[in-house]
Amino acid sequence: MNKDFFTDKKVLIMGLGRFGGGADVAEFAVRAGAKVIVTDLAPAVQLSDSIGKLEEFSDIEFHLGSHDPADFQQADIIIANPAVPGDNEFLQLARRNNKFVTSQINIFFELCPAQIIGITGANGKSTTAALTAHLLKAVRHKNNISRKNVIASEAKQSQTTQYGIRNTQY
Repeated sequence: MNKDFFTDKKVLIMGLGRFGGGADVAEFAVRAGAKVIVTDLAPAVQLSDSIGKLEEFSDIEFHLGSHDPADFQQADIIIANPAVPGDNEFLQLARRNNKFVTSQINIFFELCPAQIIGITGANGKSTTAALTAHLLKAVRHKNNISRKNVIASEAKQSQTTQYGIRNTQY
């Protein structure tokens, strides 16, 4: 996969969320040349911060307050928020219709040429990430210890950069 994979594709972001991950991946998809629809069960009033991050992209469609099965049948690519269970009925519908279902972290892994150190678990991710960054710096490795949301646009670093990723997906 490369960034051109998204060009001229209909991309559905499932779960805009309140913490920026959905907005980040929507921005990435638009900048990669995709037609983007964002869907979330929450109403717009609860997602105002995330919607605000995307206001410069007037061509993003927002379908908020419910999910429309047609969105999942018509999209080429569905990018699900990490909070959406893999067995969600709408993701199952998409898979039955042979749609490409993925996540932001998967896109990052596909696009990033660098070595990645994944850090996951219930507790201690931030501490482990900080220690990992310290150890890599001590041996003079260029590294980028990421915040909670990994945006695919960060994947453009060289192969000599190591990434430490605090991942909420297991």
